[in-house]
Amino acid sequence: MILPAFDGDVLVRFSVIEAFLGLGPEQKTVWVSTAMSGPACGFNFDLGKQYLVYGWKAKDSFIADFSTSICSRTWRLEHAGDDVAYLRSIPQQPDTSHIFGDFKLYTFDEDFVPKVQVSLMDHYPPKEEDAYALQPMVGADIQITPMDGPIADRKPIIVKTNSSSAFETVVKAGSYLVSAKAPSGYTALQQEQVTAHAKGCGTVHFRSQADGIIRGKLLSSKGEAVGKVMVYLVRPTRPSEPLRQQMTDAEGTFEFREVPAGRLALRSDGSWQNDRFAETFYPNSPTISGARILTFRPGQKAEGLTFVLRDKKQ
Repeated sequence: MILPAFDGDVLVRFSVIEAFLGLGPEQKTVWVSTAMSGPACGFNFDLGKQYLVYGWKAKDSFIADFSTSICSRTWRLEHAGDDVAYLRSIPQQPDTSHIFGDFKLYTFDEDFVPKVQVSLMDHYPPKEEDAYALQPMVGADIQITPMDGPIADRKPIIVKTNSSSAFETVVKAGSYLVSAKAPSGYTALQQEQVTAHAKGCGTVHFRSQADGIIRGKLLSSKGEAVGKVMVYLVRPTRPSEPLRQQMTDAEGTFEFREVPAGRLALRSDGSWQNDRFAETFYPNSPTISGARILTFRPGQKAEGLTFVLRDKKQ
C-alpha cells in the first residue's frame, strides 16, 4: 500500500519477509516513509515488487516506522543479491572489522572520453572510471593508526595498495586514523578518521591531482589591465571545454591552481566586455593553432604570463 502523507512524503506499507536489524521477529508489517519525488531524494516504490530496504527511525511521524531515500542502498530485491548474502552472513562473522579503500589520481587526460555524464540526480552514481580519467596508485603505503586505548599501544598498521590501487586489512573494532602520502607535485591528502564496527567495516577513498600553478595578467592591445573577464584553462585538443575558469581581478591578474599535467592553453573572449574584445588564445592568437602551448609536469609553476586580448573588428 502506498499513501500520501501530510508533510510531502509518501507512506509505503511492506509485508516483512526477512528482517536483519531494527525489527522484532513478531513484526510482520512495517510502514516506511520517503519523499514524494526523485528531486527530493524520494525512492520510487512500485506496488507488488520486493525490496531490500535500508532505513532509519522515522521522526515526527505518527505512522511510519522508518524513513529511506535514494541515497541509501535501498533497491529492488532482484538487484540486491550481494547485499542480502552479506547481511545473512553477519551473525557468523567474527567480531573484528575491515578497513578498505583505494588511492587514485585524477589525470584530466586530454585523450580520455567519458562514457557517462555525472548528474546530481543519479540514484546510483556511475563507475568513477567511466566518468573521469584516473591513474591507480599501485604499491602506495596506507597508514592505519588506532585511536583507542593507551597511546603507547597505538601502533600504526602499514598496508600497500594492490595492482588495482585497492587496500584492505582486518582490524579490531574501534576508531582509526587512515592516511596516505601523495606523490611530489600533487595535492596533499587529508587524514581520514573512520569508525570500524564489529562485523562491519570502514571505507576510505583517497584522491589527488597535479598541483601546478599558472599566474598571469590580462591586457588590452593598448597595455591596459582588463578586469572582471573570464580566462579559461583548456586542452589544445578541446579548446571549448574548460578544465578551469578564473575571473581576472581589477588589475587584470588571474591565477589557476591544481593545474593538471600535460599540454595546456589559455583562452579568453572578454565575455563581460564583448563589445570590445574578440576571442583570443594566449598570448595573442585568434585560433588555437597559433596559441602558445604550455607543457606541464605535475606541480610545475608558470608565472608572469602576459595575455593580450585582441580587439573586435569594427
